[in-house]
Amino acid sequence: LRANHFSCERMRPKQEANLTGAWRDLEETCETALRVSREVASHIDGGAGVGIYLPLLRQQLDLAEEVRSRIARLGGIGPDRCDSGRQDEGRQRVIGHLVELLDLEQSNQTMLSRRGARITAGPRLATAAIGA
Repeated sequence: LRANHFSCERMRPKQEANLTGAWRDLEETCETALRVSREVASHIDGGAGVGIYLPLLRQQLDLAEEVRSRIARLGGIGPDRCDSGRQDEGRQRVIGHLVELLDLEQSNQTMLSRRGARITAGPRLATAAIGA
């Protein structure tokens, strides 16, 4: 083994638990982001005004940043390098969540565009402006 090579055999139980916990935290954040994205879709589809879904869009942006941060914290040490079935199952669920989140994001943007809303994202804030 090279000095910087990751090895599950050499991982202490506490480190393995931390890695499993990190994947579980990422999965929970993805689930929250999915719930918010579905809520946004429901409001947009139902014809709600921008004041109803704008706070949700901001929350969605914060959750997207949290997902990115949690992925970065995993530091490239994914469960695919281990034989842990629990971690692999968690990884597969996270992948599914991320695919669904991307689909919902595209769908929400399409619905907003049809309503004349324009979404712009700054470094810390997403805003929606209804075209006049």
